[in-house]
Amino acid sequence: MDSSPTEMVFKIIILGDLSSGKTNIINRYVSNKFVEDSKPTIGVEMFEKNYKIAEDSVTAQIWDTAGQEKYNSLTSSYYRGAQGALVVYDITQKDSFEKVEKIVNELREKSETKIYIILVGNKIDKEQNRIISKEEGENLAEKLKIDFCEVSAKSGDGIDNAFQKLIDKVYNIHRGEFKSMASIELENEQKVNLEIINNANETKKKKCCK
Repeated sequence: MDSSPTEMVFKIIILGDLSSGKTNIINRYVSNKFVEDSKPTIGVEMFEKNYKIAEDSVTAQIWDTAGQEKYNSLTSSYYRGAQGALVVYDITQKDSFEKVEKIVNELREKSETKIYIILVGNKIDKEQNRIISKEEGENLAEKLKIDFCEVSAKSGDGIDNAFQKLIDKVYNIHRGEFKSMASIELENEQKVNLEIINNANETKKKKCCK
């Protein structure tokens, strides 16, 4: 089995209701920034973050999708090929929590690959305004058979851990596919080199026989 370092690109999508704070979660993670009155995402935006896992180079392409209903037809096309997802809700907003199950089911339906999902309750810095208990979040995650965590994009609590867990899980699930691809590429390269050598030897033989 080929054990040489491999370059991998993972597609990670962030889904959730408009008010859930998806963009702030990404900005906190990628740039360590938080904007209190950030503008809603229009359509889809993509960010990148690089990792080194074992000897492999991993690039996470993190897609921020709009939460507005009118963009559903657009965002659904970005489900395809995603290997990991954070589904976000606001612990102070019942509506955002109630949309989670529909989002997860649609994600599974439209995804073409095995996808690892974490349910994320955001805005734990607003504990005094909490409407959705941690237990409710855990119970829904258990029902949907996905992992669960709570974070705060404002304070940064839990953000790094959520993404690190997501990337590690996706890496463990899909690294075999990349190793296999690398092996196939190496095998094809060896076949080409062998063909070149054989052709060169054949040419020499013909010259010798003249």
